[in-house]
Amino acid sequence: MAKITVDPTYNLEKIANDAGQADPTKRSYSAGQLIVEGVTQAALEAALSAYDDETDGLLSSEALSELQATENAKDVARKLEEVLDHLINDAPLSQAAQTWLSGRKTARGQL
Repeated sequence: MAKITVDPTYNLEKIANDAGQADPTKRSYSAGQLIVEGVTQAALEAALSAYDDETDGLLSSEALSELQATENAKDVARKLEEVLDHLINDAPLSQAAQTWLSGRKTARGQL
């Protein structure tokens, strides 16, 4: 029997399987500890380490995706700003439309 302290949000089934125990009746989780029968302590610790390495890479990918989404949003905002500037300054609009667009531009600046 082997046991490790592990966060309950981890994929406990994957860690136990990777340690060499696929039988769900031979593992349990209690008080922050994953307890697995039929595997060595070294195998369980290695499985946890491998899981940590895998999820570190995933977190980095998620952070990169979030950064890309932020940059895309900034690009869209810049393009919208250009369109609004064109509509306000260049296009022949009625006074009411210009007032509305100016108000929208001011409101966006306050966000």
